[in-house]
Amino acid sequence: MKRCLHNTPLELPEILANVASYVHRRSIPVCARVSKAWHQAFIPFIWEDIHPRYPKYNRPGLEAVRKHCHLVKTLTLDALNRNLCSLARYPNLQSLSVSRIPEPTELLLYHHASLLQLTFRNIPLVSGTWATLLQLENLTDLGLYHTEILETETDMNMDTDTDRFWRLCTRLERLTVFNLVIRGHPGQLSSMTFPRLKELQIRHREEMDHTVFLELMRRCPNLTTCSWGTTKVSRRPMPPELVEAMAAKTWPHLHRFRLETHPIDTEEACKIMGGMQRITSLALSCPPQVLQPETMDHLRPHFAHLTVLRWIWPRAIATSSTAQVILASCPCLVRFSGHWIKASTIAKGAPWVCLGLKTLMISPVFDPSTIQEIQPRVFEQIGCLEHLEVLRLWDPMPRDDFEPQLFQRTVDLRLTYGLGKLSTLRWLRYIAFNYSHQRMGEQEMDWILEHWTGLEMVRGRLDGLDDVVGNGLSQRLRDHGIDVGVNTGEGKELYEDVD
Repeated sequence: MKRCLHNTPLELPEILANVASYVHRRSIPVCARVSKAWHQAFIPFIWEDIHPRYPKYNRPGLEAVRKHCHLVKTLTLDALNRNLCSLARYPNLQSLSVSRIPEPTELLLYHHASLLQLTFRNIPLVSGTWATLLQLENLTDLGLYHTEILETETDMNMDTDTDRFWRLCTRLERLTVFNLVIRGHPGQLSSMTFPRLKELQIRHREEMDHTVFLELMRRCPNLTTCSWGTTKVSRRPMPPELVEAMAAKTWPHLHRFRLETHPIDTEEACKIMGGMQRITSLALSCPPQVLQPETMDHLRPHFAHLTVLRWIWPRAIATSSTAQVILASCPCLVRFSGHWIKASTIAKGAPWVCLGLKTLMISPVFDPSTIQEIQPRVFEQIGCLEHLEVLRLWDPMPRDDFEPQLFQRTVDLRLTYGLGKLSTLRWLRYIAFNYSHQRMGEQEMDWILEHWTGLEMVRGRLDGLDDVVGNGLSQRLRDHGIDVGVNTGEGKELYEDVD
């Protein structure tokens, strides 16, 4: 009888597949070369997602994709890899994103009835596209960015593209529209409901009529997730109809709400939170003065199950203790973004209980005379967040009336100021400290490369006073495959828009 248990546990396909699901994308090709067993387990993870912005190993040629097309589950097509359109068939494709490719995509869609998720960016959608979309019976997730729906049929007995769009929406569970223009009359919207639509994200131009999107929202009785805003930060208040609909508890299942481009006041914040029976994710654009006891009273009952909270106000200078209260009270929190906060408030406050936090964005302000004493205690609080992946410690938007001395009171990322307290952040991928005055050196670089082995992106000047030293340190990071940028928003979208 032949021995069948000669494999070590790390050669069993089931265990290897589980291991591969936790391995960083950059390391998967290396793991695939360990042995034949590892190759078979890891090769599907190399090919399951083809994206032109991923590292070079995932920008394959046409023949390589043809050989492995049966493994592709997610495909992103744009000008960098448009030649992959010619393959047409990906038998197990589930998610497709097409951007800035003028060629018709009907054939590509026609061959992929298995599609669950579809995104169009900067593409004119002709009538034939909508007819094909209606044939994708498994499609549940649609994203439309910078495009328009035209009313192409003139015969009263024929469907227009607008009608086809609304009919398609009755089958969707998730819809994202960003700067979508709907030409002509809304058509049959007034007589329709969308009971399957649970997640709705809407961004429209400020000057555009938004009533059609409000009407769509009202006709989604089972909405659980909603994001509303304009394509740019708006000075206009949010639509009063939306505020009143929230206050009237129009959507009893709504537990995730995002409103970041319209400023709101205390009364509006209370109406929004009061209209949600359960809040797990909340993003609001409001200055610190809105965070009154009345506002916190509406939020406090949800502390036990709150997972995402973003207080966004880029021009706020005033500090607030709200961040400390949240971090010390919400055990399920995985993402938090707050206003500026006095570092002493963190250092002297209660221990943070959100030990599963993955994204933290706060701006602690230090008293220069006590920073060497206070900062290690602040870093001890952050160091307890061992699952942290994204850390933004200082990233305000500059403006003329900022206090000049405020920029001298930022975090100091040097070992002598307690940087070593952050050695527990083994999963850190992104760190930002834009517009701060750092004086890092070779010792700090040695420490970062030793302890933050998964780091992918750094935003901020490593040495704000000596460009030669700073550029040398940046080059060391780049030599290890880490993307380094200075005072730029580039790359933030990779980490900010995922709840």
